Amino acid sequence: MVVATQENLKGMARDFQKVKAAADKFVQWTNERIKEHGKETEVEVETGLPQKRTKKKKGLSGEMAHDETLKEAERAYEVNVHNQILDTAIETIHRRFLTHGSLCADLALLDPRNFPHIMTSTLPQSALQDLSKSLVRFDSRATVENLQSELKSLAGQWNRLKESPLNEYKSRTVEDKSGGEEEVEIVNKSCSSCKECPLCCYQILRRFILYTDAYHALGLAYKFLLTPSLT
Repeated sequence: MVVATQENLKGMARDFQKVKAAADKFVQWTNERIKEHGKETEVEVETGLPQKRTKKKKGLSGEMAHDETLKEAERAYEVNVHNQILDTAIETIHRRFLTHGSLCADLALLDPRNFPHIMTSTLPQSALQDLSKSLVRFDSRATVENLQSELKSLAGQWNRLKESPLNEYKSRTVEDKSGGEEEVEIVNKSCSSCKECPLCCYQILRRFILYTDAYHALGLAYKFLLTPSLT
C-alpha cells in the first residue's frame, strides 16, 4: 500500500495541469456558491495567480543567469510550490515508511484478512522480528517465537472467535465516491460486525486477555499497531 501510494505520487509529481484544472473547477464552484448565498457580498475567490514584477540580476559578460526568477506566475508556482511539495511528500514517505519496510510488513500480518494465508503457509523466520524489537522494550515476553506462535494460533481460531458479538464503535475510513471521477472522501462509519479489521481483532483479543494469557504478546502487538500514526 505504501509503495503504491509513493508510485502514484511520482506519477502526479509533474502533472501540474491536472492539479490546476481541479483547482480552477473548485474556484468556479466556490464563486457560484458565494453568489447564491450572498448576492450583495464583494467576496470573490481569485481565478488566477498574481503577477509579480521581478528584477533581473546583473551578471558578467557572457554569463548565463541560472538563478533568474521565473516571470510567469503560473510557471513559478508550478516549480517553486507544486513540485517542491510533492517532492517533499515522496521523500518523506520513503524516509518514514520504506526504510521501515520490514516493520510495515510485520504489521500487515496482523490484518485478519491475511489469516487464511498464514494458515496455509509457513511464516519465514524473519517474520515479526522488527515488531518484536519494538515490543520487547515494554514486555520481555514479546519475543519473535511467542509472537509467531500466538499469531498462528489466532489465525487458526479466528473463525470461531469472531462469532462473538462486538459493541458498535465509530471509525474513519476512505470510500470511493459514486460518481465516475476518481475521487475519494473520508467518512465516519459505524462498525460492529465486520470482524475483518485490526480494530475488531483487538477488541476480541481484549476479552480473552482478561481471562487468559494465551495472546498476551499479540494483544500488545495490536495495541502497538493501533497507537502510532501511520499517515
